[in-house]
Amino acid sequence: MSNAVKYTQKGGTVKIYEKETLLKSDTVLVIEDNGIGIQSEDLPRIMERGYTGYNGRGASKSSGIGLYLCKKAADQLGIDIEVESEPYHGTKVLLTIRQHHTRHE
Repeated sequence: MSNAVKYTQKGGTVKIYEKETLLKSDTVLVIEDNGIGIQSEDLPRIMERGYTGYNGRGASKSSGIGLYLCKKAADQLGIDIEVESEPYHGTKVLLTIRQHHTRHE
């Protein structure tokens, strides 16, 4: 959320919504903005600890730790994170939350 707001210009939009899935037990939460987007060469590394992509290097407040921590927390919770982005057209972050069935005895 904070990156969507941080990298979307004044007057831009940030949307949060649920996307339908084929598996009814899955929930996909989407955070979508029409901000500056992420360079394609940066996408594979944005979740690495300390990695600051092209956009982050231009912003003095970027530490390269935020998305790393998001990924660590998501992994602990069993949430999949997928990022789709196109420079100058925005970014979509898809959080897939799977229904886990626990067997009680």
